[in-house]
Amino acid sequence: MQRSLRGIWGNDLRPSATGEKQSCGGERMTASVSKSGPAGHLFNYHLWPFAAALTALAVTAAEAQETPQYQATPQTAETSQTTVVYGQDFFARYPNAVSVLDLIRRIPGTQPILNSGNNDNRGFSSNDDRILINGKRMSGKSNDSESALGRITLDKVLRVEIIRGSSPDVKVSGQEAILNIVLKEGAATQGSGSWRADVRVTKGPEVGFGGFLSYGSTIGKLDYFVSIETIPRQRRFDRFELLFDPDDVFLGRLDEITSREHRENKLTANLTYAFNGDTTLRLNGQYIDLTQTIDTNGERFDPDPMGGLLFLGQTRRNETFDKPEFEIGGDFETSFGNELTFKLLALYSREDKTESQAEDFLITGSAAVNDFEVALGALSTEMIGRTSLTWTVSPKHSIEFGSEMAINQLTSLLEFSELQGDILVPIDIPGADTRIKETRNESFIIHTWKINDKASLESSLFTEYSKIQLTGDFASSRTFFFVKPSFDFRYNFTPRNQLQISLRRVVDQLDFGDFASSTSSDDEVTAGNADLRPQWRWDLEASFEHRLRNDGGRIKVTALHQEHRDRIERLEVSPGVPGNGNIGNGTRQEIKLETSFRMIGLGLPDLVIETEAGYNRTRIRDAFTGLQRRFNTWNAYWAMLRLRHDLTKLGLSYGLEAARYGHWNFHDIDELVEHPAMNRFEIFIEKQLFSGIVLRFDGFELTNPDQGRVRTRFDAGIATGIVTNREFRDHREGRRYQISLRGTF
Repeated sequence: MQRSLRGIWGNDLRPSATGEKQSCGGERMTASVSKSGPAGHLFNYHLWPFAAALTALAVTAAEAQETPQYQATPQTAETSQTTVVYGQDFFARYPNAVSVLDLIRRIPGTQPILNSGNNDNRGFSSNDDRILINGKRMSGKSNDSESALGRITLDKVLRVEIIRGSSPDVKVSGQEAILNIVLKEGAATQGSGSWRADVRVTKGPEVGFGGFLSYGSTIGKLDYFVSIETIPRQRRFDRFELLFDPDDVFLGRLDEITSREHRENKLTANLTYAFNGDTTLRLNGQYIDLTQTIDTNGERFDPDPMGGLLFLGQTRRNETFDKPEFEIGGDFETSFGNELTFKLLALYSREDKTESQAEDFLITGSAAVNDFEVALGALSTEMIGRTSLTWTVSPKHSIEFGSEMAINQLTSLLEFSELQGDILVPIDIPGADTRIKETRNESFIIHTWKINDKASLESSLFTEYSKIQLTGDFASSRTFFFVKPSFDFRYNFTPRNQLQISLRRVVDQLDFGDFASSTSSDDEVTAGNADLRPQWRWDLEASFEHRLRNDGGRIKVTALHQEHRDRIERLEVSPGVPGNGNIGNGTRQEIKLETSFRMIGLGLPDLVIETEAGYNRTRIRDAFTGLQRRFNTWNAYWAMLRLRHDLTKLGLSYGLEAARYGHWNFHDIDELVEHPAMNRFEIFIEKQLFSGIVLRFDGFELTNPDQGRVRTRFDAGIATGIVTNREFRDHREGRRYQISLRGTF
């Protein structure tokens, strides 16, 4: 059986194996896969003109009206260059807002700030959390500030600030602004809380129930928030795979139906105790339990001489996953007069993960006999302590210096058995029993200089010393030393026009899982690599932001250049066995356009339209072929459109988010995996039923996007260029719907 192959990107890709059959789901169907290549071309050629036209139209509409219905004004003349404040008059406009997070999502340009946090950063010093509560970051990782915003009810909030410039009081590193949530003093004395009940419906249909309960109050000098949440993430989806030889002759087909039971339970607490004077103690704790069971049933087919499909037998796969984890973080702060401030931060986290996999590739008897079984246990812990002293030299200068100590550990044990004859035989895999310990010390000094009313400069110098010790299958010890300078400069041409330029050296945290061997859901073994070094890079970034008058929104353009060193991607760890390792140096360039507009000029100040579009160019030399290529798993481009309209008199809100993500590839030792571009479309509508009671409907993945792939396998490795077969997968997880009822008490 023949079919045409014209490539995965920018062309039609239509592998097909025709012939009606009875699928494992009991439906009659015809095998076909279709990739909309022409649509991909249309998007590429017309994305930027369309974005420019939309931007021009929105700017005209937003700037047209001189007298707004409301306006967010600076708190004082001194901060008018860099800070915009939203107060109680702004809050009163949205009666169906329950938490402070609901309110923030109604402010133009705040979504990129909410998205900027990265919980995988290297300790506290590189924390990119752009959210402050009373001017302080959360001393946690999984227990982050954005999650806390969903627990804070609006009655506790005094104002919301968007801070766009550094000062001795608040440091704003990076290209995004900072959100500061200022709480009322003593507002929580009588106590208040919020709740939510969820019903989630997915393909099948599969129905799951979840909920959220939060409460906050004050006992003397102690403020506290506690919450409990359960999140259902059950899914039922189907996929099929078509296999072809190098001459495009159809070899076979696999149909699968997967049922996934996934639940996440969370318990969170945040405590703040105010001593006399300027001394506070904050404690944050979170416990999360993730459980997942995946059952996959499939049917295999071969081509028959008549051009149809010949049923061979069934397949069965089972996967289980359990990951309880907790973290406790805290920070203590005290001041010595008006010039010196001492801070102490600490964090301890623990994650205990167990996984299992088993599969029978083809059931030939009355019962399944597993062709392989995998069991993985991994225990990881992290301890961080950080002390610093900030000296406010003058109203324009401050210096912070201190040190940070961290100890990270992982113990991983992998057991792999393979069917040989009639019994499962354990297979010895190097790196299956691995223990890693990293001890890291970092010293730093940070200088913040408010040059004048328009300009500010934040410069820092970090020195890092770390030691990695491996025991178990691998026994080695190595040390590393890095010097990490950074500079962040901001200049305000006017209160609405700001230029930002930054230069920094960034050292990434090693993924300890790369030291240990593991298996994928495709039954492929990835070897552990004992010779890993931290990857690092130079970042040069510049952006220009224009904020429209009357709180009409913003336009921001960002350009980024990165020089990557010792980048970690796929290489050959041992003969014929792939793993993750340092493959060399690479570059990345990114251009990004962000817009956010209130339709004030159209008489719709509560209609906000946001767009974001970006293009990535990454280059690195492949470890197998020696050819230049893109980074593994990096999208070539992305674009999204968000719309939100609040009909305040009706207590009604609705909105949508549409996005397209460009194609990406993954190069391995003996295969090339290509993922096509993907679209995403989501909507919501919410209505205030009574005071403090809101009903909401969400629709997710409404385009039912294909998350499939094309996998090309090579004989004796990808470097030979000799193709053995090509596998085309169509994978659709279906649409998801959720109904939520939430309120306050």
